[in-house]
Amino acid sequence: MSEDPARRGYRLVGCCVDGPGGGPAVDEALRLAAMAGAALSLVHVAESAGRFSGGRTAWSPPEDEVAAGIAAEAASWLSAMAERAGAEAVVLQGDDAAAAIAAWARERGCDVLVVHPHRRGAVRTALGSVTARLARGAPCPVLVVPA
Repeated sequence: MSEDPARRGYRLVGCCVDGPGGGPAVDEALRLAAMAGAALSLVHVAESAGRFSGGRTAWSPPEDEVAAGIAAEAASWLSAMAERAGAEAVVLQGDDAAAAIAAWARERGCDVLVVHPHRRGAVRTALGSVTARLARGAPCPVLVVPA
């Protein structure tokens, strides 16, 4: 008899990390992964070179070089955080963080994403948020950790 995927429990917990501080989402993801005996991946989306630099000039380094530097910097602090947590560090890159995270979760077969919203009020209402977009469109359940 094959295992029912709905009853198998969590095998992979993904935790969206916005910066070096980690925050309450990491603490909750650690607890959840420990309770479930699941693997934990800390996921960060580094901005693309164009958004980060604010524009290009004739003296700008090549965009792929800037992008590699941004990703390397994120990988440095995220890897240290992941090592302390016994987790995998995943650095994605792009301008649409929610889409990048959802694609990663789908590809890896993530069972649950743990997120912590940062923006409130008019900014979130006008622009939407990564958390809100993931809650609507992620391929797995999304656990939103309050402040």
